[in-house]
Amino acid sequence: MGLNSMYYCIAMLLIAITISMMIIAIRKGVSKLSVIMFGLMVLLLSNSAVYVHKQLANPMIVPLVYDFYSDNDTHDFAIHYITNKSDYRKVEYLQAGDVTLWTTSTGDQRKGGYFYYSSDVVNETAHQFMRAAYFSANSTEIQKLLQTKKVYLVLNDGEKLATSLSLKWDDSNQRTVRSIRVSGSSNGEHSASFESPQDTQIDAVNIPACLKRHTELLELRVNNVAYTEKDFPISVKKGQIVYVSFQTDDSGLDIHAKVSVSGSDAIWPVWIDKKAVLDIQKIKEERQRYDCDG
Repeated sequence: MGLNSMYYCIAMLLIAITISMMIIAIRKGVSKLSVIMFGLMVLLLSNSAVYVHKQLANPMIVPLVYDFYSDNDTHDFAIHYITNKSDYRKVEYLQAGDVTLWTTSTGDQRKGGYFYYSSDVVNETAHQFMRAAYFSANSTEIQKLLQTKKVYLVLNDGEKLATSLSLKWDDSNQRTVRSIRVSGSSNGEHSASFESPQDTQIDAVNIPACLKRHTELLELRVNNVAYTEKDFPISVKKGQIVYVSFQTDDSGLDIHAKVSVSGSDAIWPVWIDKKAVLDIQKIKEERQRYDCDG
């Protein structure tokens, strides 16, 4: 049991004991004011213990799955991290071997008194901020980043935080069919429609290893005829409309990645763009069982 968990258990025990003692004291005729003052003192101590229990020992990096567009010359991306609200440190740069990427400006930072809310804050709970460290790199730097196993975010006090990143290019050996319509929804559904440029077939569903727990093929239609993976291979004629949708659940992962269905000579991609939920336990679990293949 960690120190924070021990404080939390002690706090709960103190609350239970305090309530019992207050009831006994009142029954025995002890001054109600004295009982109330004693109870408030214990409750304040308990609240402090609960506060300590909710604090992170160190900032936490949110795992990221990201596909970079190979056609771009410049690549902008963000890595999210969680800090206690009392921790004013921020990520200063990314270190990957001999590549150093400094964070780009995200606006004015204000600190003083009891107010501290920087423009890099993208979400918050009662005790933590989710912050975004923004980076910009050229294709050469991204290629080196992809080849580096150990990547760190470095705080402005010099502390290094290990990351969990799955980064790759979005290119494919297969011909990519361009979508004619894309859509997404708040419930995690991502879809795209395509007009087949040739006679071909669909015989595979492609989901990165670390997304398989969270993403599944929801619907596949060819000219409004529904199919499942059990129907593979599916024949597709030139000019037919292919509709593909995937469902992604809430997780501790940040995702900007491509999933798809494909055949021997073509791929129908759907982009998943979904932010991690600010749930400390889910993010911890994702970091512990991180199994990305990139």
